[in-house]
Amino acid sequence: MTATTSRRQFLGMMGAATVAGGVALASCTSDKKSGAPSGDDSPIATATKPGTAGTGNTTTSQVITSVVATTQPPTKSAVATVPGTNRPPQFVMISFDGSGSTGLMEYWRKISAETGAKFSFFISGVYLLLPENKNLYQPPRHKAGRSDIGFFTPGKDANGNKLDPQADLYELLKQWKAAHGEGHEIGTHFNGHFCGEGSDSAVGSWSADDWKNEISQFNTLLTNVSKNNGLPAIDLPFGPADIKGGRTPCLQGKLNDVLYPTLAELGMRYDSSHNVSEGVWPSKISGLWSLPLHNIELVGSKLSTFTMDYNFFAQQSYLQSHDVNKAPVSTTDPALADQFRQQTYDSYKKYFHNAYYGTRSPLVIGHHFAKWNMSAYINAITELIREIAPMPEVHFVTKSTMCDWLEGVTPEQLKAFRNGQFDKLTKV
Repeated sequence: MTATTSRRQFLGMMGAATVAGGVALASCTSDKKSGAPSGDDSPIATATKPGTAGTGNTTTSQVITSVVATTQPPTKSAVATVPGTNRPPQFVMISFDGSGSTGLMEYWRKISAETGAKFSFFISGVYLLLPENKNLYQPPRHKAGRSDIGFFTPGKDANGNKLDPQADLYELLKQWKAAHGEGHEIGTHFNGHFCGEGSDSAVGSWSADDWKNEISQFNTLLTNVSKNNGLPAIDLPFGPADIKGGRTPCLQGKLNDVLYPTLAELGMRYDSSHNVSEGVWPSKISGLWSLPLHNIELVGSKLSTFTMDYNFFAQQSYLQSHDVNKAPVSTTDPALADQFRQQTYDSYKKYFHNAYYGTRSPLVIGHHFAKWNMSAYINAITELIREIAPMPEVHFVTKSTMCDWLEGVTPEQLKAFRNGQFDKLTKV
């Protein structure tokens, strides 16, 4: 999938309803093809609102220094029900597809240190290879060295100069190692990101053997990352056996019938590629927990969107052009970017309130390491995390921690939670 893919093509891939009906959904796209390379450590652009993630004149590292608390809040321990009540905690899961930028890994680790939130980082395996070593990846149904999102690309320093590729890749490995040690989860976004409905070579057509091949290659790329790229040895505290789930490219694939039984056979626990109506709880499908994105209202419009940054990007671009054949394009207008940030924040805040004071369904938000619309989505989700993380009964958890909780409650409790049979929190 490329940056020239139109919104209509995306809707066709997802089988979405027409725009006229107010239901217009798009799938995620690749970081590389949308102007956000794996190692993009250029400044986090933002509009003029104080307290957001950064400014157009500030490097990522400077932003981090300016926003981080000196001590980390204590991690909340989640129990089956909130003490003294029969209602479940409010869980929030935020994950990042690709996770191939040293600067953004550092940024989100610092936001975690400030707020206590835990995240799931879904690595794209091709970001474990420098471009000159690309032929070590032999994707299913494609030639060796093929990837629709490229391979590892180094970031830039404060002066805009490209960093040394080997040094930056090694630093990224150190960031993943540190994140894992801080309680974050490392998962998979698989490798070559081959999207496109109707194509025999895209993931939507893949068989169980194709997926096993792809996962085996992800595991090998992870295990041999230092050897493959001539890097110093690094003792990563996680390996193939610790990868328990992830999200498919563009949310595609024969999930229920092919992928889920395959992942379960390989010892994985969950997937986060499905999308469902707002308020729907996770469920087990073919032996695997489905932790789905939700379809929510795009506040201030007649459209809806998945709880994913790229989908906000696509919908907001459409509202500007009203042309379903036009590909989403990032704005360079700070005022417009701030409008997009506000609309995204308002939509997520309503999503949170509907759950917190109502269904208590776990929130599932999927973002990328991308700076679309002058980092509007980075800024919106940062603002949301800071606001709701301190609230009573709220727990920001990894996907695996969510599975632990789901498997720790009784079937009767889970059924009651799904049916809303618990005392609701009174809105003040």
